[in-house]
Amino acid sequence: MSRLERLLAPYVEAVEAEMRRWVPPADGPHRMLYGMVRYHLGWADEAFHPCTSARGKRVRSALCLMAAHSCGRP
Repeated sequence: MSRLERLLAPYVEAVEAEMRRWVPPADGPHRMLYGMVRYHLGWADEAFHPCTSARGKRVRSALCLMAAHSCGRP
């Protein structure tokens, strides 16, 4: 793991946890919609089955949290 990855890890994990809190499971009447959201977030494959691919779309969010933290903000 690179130094940058180690620095960003806590913030990426916080972003990931918050995203998972807001995106419902891909089942029920909205299976297609939430399946597509989960696919684009890297949480599901093309058939909407859960997967463990590399996470993307987290770096900018993590950098924003890191910047706030460096300015003394939660």
